[in-house]
Amino acid sequence: TVTDPSGAAVPNATVTLTQEQTNVTRAVVTNSSGGYTAATLPAGTYDVKVTKTGFKTYTRSGIVLDYNSVGRVDATLEPGAGRARPFLPV
Repeated sequence: TVTDPSGAAVPNATVTLTQEQTNVTRAVVTNSSGGYTAATLPAGTYDVKVTKTGFKTYTRSGIVLDYNSVGRVDATLEPGAGRARPFLPV
C-alpha cells in the first residue's frame, strides 16, 4: 500500500520493481486505495521505487522473494519534488 504521511491512499503512483540479479523491471500503478500487486515475480532480490508527481521518490533495496512466497512493501510518500514536468512554451 502507498500512502502519504497522513495515512491517505496515494492512487496512480508508479511502483517499479527491479530484480537485482538480472536488472529486469516490472512497473505497476497503485489503485484508488493505494494498493498494488505485482504477481508472479521470479524469485530473487528486488529494489522497489515508488514515484508520483508532487512527492519525493521512495526507494527500498534488498527485498528478497523466495520461490512461491508473498512479499509486502508498504511505502509512505513524503511531499516534495516529484518527477519533472516538461516545459511547454505558451
